[in-house]
Amino acid sequence: MLVLYCLPMQAQGWDVLPEYTFRLGGRAQVRRIILREDYDKPSPGFVKLRDSTSVEQLVKLTRRHNPAMQLYAAMALADRHYARLHEIFAWLIRKDRPISYQYHAWGADRVNYLHASEQLYHRIRNAEAAARSHRQPGFPSQADSLLYHSILHRMDSTALRLANEGEHVHYTLLENCLEDNNAYPGSYEDVRKLCSSVDPQQEQNRGYAAALAAYRREPDLNLLLRFDHNAFPAVARFPHPAFWPLIAKYRLTDKGNSRYEYYEAVAAFNNVRAVQLLDSLVRFEVHDENSAINMANSLEKAPISAFQAVVEQLWVQHHTSRLHLVSQLIQRNPRQAAKTFAEGFLNYKPDDQGRYGPSYERGTDSVASTMLRTIWQQDSAAFRRVAQHGVQVFRWSELTALCQLDKRYNFPWLRPLLVAELRTTRRPFDQYVVASALLNYSDAATNTLVKQALTENAVCQTADDTWCKSLRAQLERLNASGLSK
Repeated sequence: MLVLYCLPMQAQGWDVLPEYTFRLGGRAQVRRIILREDYDKPSPGFVKLRDSTSVEQLVKLTRRHNPAMQLYAAMALADRHYARLHEIFAWLIRKDRPISYQYHAWGADRVNYLHASEQLYHRIRNAEAAARSHRQPGFPSQADSLLYHSILHRMDSTALRLANEGEHVHYTLLENCLEDNNAYPGSYEDVRKLCSSVDPQQEQNRGYAAALAAYRREPDLNLLLRFDHNAFPAVARFPHPAFWPLIAKYRLTDKGNSRYEYYEAVAAFNNVRAVQLLDSLVRFEVHDENSAINMANSLEKAPISAFQAVVEQLWVQHHTSRLHLVSQLIQRNPRQAAKTFAEGFLNYKPDDQGRYGPSYERGTDSVASTMLRTIWQQDSAAFRRVAQHGVQVFRWSELTALCQLDKRYNFPWLRPLLVAELRTTRRPFDQYVVASALLNYSDAATNTLVKQALTENAVCQTADDTWCKSLRAQLERLNASGLSK
């Protein structure tokens, strides 16, 4: 019996686990390994197994009857760049038995299934991505990226071959292998056979067509065209003229316009017809926020030189953009970019719920900050018009970006405008937004002005509104911190 002492990551808030004891069966340990053994912060027991056991012994341990021992040894081999990991991967696929775990989400008890083969695949996949981006200390370096990439391709090829041979490969694992295949020459025949064997009218089978299209072989066109509207991800990889009638067919249908896959397929053609189609759609056929978001996302990989007018119209008309698109506009022509950004901001109008909320990347203020800073650098008069308008209509992200610029560059006219707005606004949410932006200055004089304005405008003093409660909590913290007079 092998005992490993494995403590969980305290940063995740897990309770202290008992030691791993690999008894017969071991399915409970497999569940625990998959859920709690992280790549960047491994448990001490796993580190001991990985670093002090020979490769030959680890390979033998993957053949043990205990599934937890199989998985732990396979993960150790993955971390040690074992060149024949695809053979271990094949063994796990053949022996894979789903392990269920229950959890509570969205008001209901749910069941999910875990697979040891998928855990091993994701360990290599995540390590390869981390090596490529070199995103965190402790992850593999970029020098390891090609090695991981080679291992991952062999694992992809192995899973696709086994699926063709009739072995059960979990569908999400198969989807990942198809997505990561990237026209790997050794997998072409398997990808084509799989693509021929699935129902092309089922949306979940789009990945098969996309994987085959990545090879960009004209003899496959008829097979790909069978997927009809499910072929759009394939078209994005292989924008052959034979697909254009498909693009035209679904231009004004719910299977085309409004979908990310459709916009991405159109942009992939990168010709005059594609630009004209997207320009027409963004001006006359995009009627909701999700459609605008999907179009913005689809254009991130497209050349800005071809689609600049579409990107600008997305912002001016739909107030939707992405940081990458914004940066490209600035690089091409800062003055023109500032004019476009200002036009979009000046088009903001409050809706029935109050202040306007544009669509940026979720959880970041960088787009608003970049746009506003560019306007100020290129046209100070336009910046002042935008700021004066924005005080009345901007939400927290834009107002915070304005205040941050003021703190850095000192616009003496801006803070009095915000305080005046705070004194007159009648909506609890608006009062919360403006007050929060002002409190972001973090200086005693401004905090005092905020408290005085809130005293004069008592919208949130006693109201039982979520925003009012949040604002009162902010003020209580402010009083406790001593940053107010």
